[in-house]
Amino acid sequence: MAAKQKNIFTRNKPLMNIYSGIDHDGKEVEVREDAEQIVKWHEISDALVAAGYYRAQLQGLSPFDKIVGGLTWCIELCDIDVDISLLFEENLTIGKKIALTEKIVKILPSMKCPYIIEPHQIQGLDFINIYPLIQWLIKYSSEFREAKEDELRRFAVMQYDKNYIFESDRSRFVQKEKLLKNLAIVRNLYKPCRVRKRKGGLPANELEQVNATLSEYDQRMLMHVSSNKTDSKKDEGLDFLYDYEKALVDPSKITIEVSIFHSMYIYMKVW
Repeated sequence: MAAKQKNIFTRNKPLMNIYSGIDHDGKEVEVREDAEQIVKWHEISDALVAAGYYRAQLQGLSPFDKIVGGLTWCIELCDIDVDISLLFEENLTIGKKIALTEKIVKILPSMKCPYIIEPHQIQGLDFINIYPLIQWLIKYSSEFREAKEDELRRFAVMQYDKNYIFESDRSRFVQKEKLLKNLAIVRNLYKPCRVRKRKGGLPANELEQVNATLSEYDQRMLMHVSSNKTDSKKDEGLDFLYDYEKALVDPSKITIEVSIFHSMYIYMKVW
């Protein structure tokens, strides 16, 4: 028995209600309602009301005003820095509706929205394609609102702590202030203070530079590092500092030649 050949050009027709209605001009027109579109419209309305956009409950607003108002409300909650004015008004003309929907579609890529929609789909109330966009915007705006709420709460607590304190935390606060004050005193008492100044440039040897620097800041480093044996030039400034350090420890071992370093010694003592 031969199988019945299927016509590839046939397709299932959507569930659609056709009835007569009255338009804004009072004329009788034919109205077609898709059952799936109606279901999505109710889901969109319920989602907007659950998110906090309660104007979607008003009976006097058209579906376009509710959807565009909800989209604008979600975008404004996200505090997106865009150079576009989303001034929403009810009962707009066709030209203003097109302009407003174009602005909304232009903002979505800057928010990294994964859903692509065209202005005519919003104006034509394509609820099936609008519903995923509404869901994503509601989720995005709610996450941003929670993050902003936490940030404002932390800022408010910080401002409160600047001028006020709880009685239960007063003793701990006073103890902390004393510790910080004592720590500041110790740091100021033992901070590096330059007591001598070296004449001339630093030696070529790195260890001799360290020795000279520590001597300038009154750090006791008596490990004398001789200069390079191949360098016949004597570092008189370093030798003077080294001899002066030895004099501070044991004055009997002074090896300073007064005739050579007398003027330098007076200068460093005055400094």
